[in-house]
Amino acid sequence: MKLMRMVEFSAKEGHIELILKAVMMGNDLCLLLTGGASHIGAVCVGSECMANVAFPYHRENYLNHDLSEILRKKWNANYVIVSGIHFDEITKEEIDLVRKMAVSLIEQVLISEMILTNDKSGTDITL
Repeated sequence: MKLMRMVEFSAKEGHIELILKAVMMGNDLCLLLTGGASHIGAVCVGSECMANVAFPYHRENYLNHDLSEILRKKWNANYVIVSGIHFDEITKEEIDLVRKMAVSLIEQVLISEMILTNDKSGTDITL
């Protein structure tokens, strides 16, 4: 029986800080991505196909779409991305930085998947 496990990664540059929590649920993956004022802005579900929904006045669905494209190519099971990122008066350059940082965090999760698969303790792992 596969247990549920969680890892957490963060990235910070200047005043921009993102936190990505990854919960392994069997072979499936649930990702919680937050930064600034945490909230739920958009949700994306995927496997071979993808569905992406944003709440009114939120734009995280664009980021979720980019992250989902990475996961669709590299993850062989179902996944969910829940994101909520808010920084007051964010600039175009900072939005680009958020995307770059989020992609890096997703890559870290994909690399850590081997650790999660090989760890039989059933405990949380923080890297």
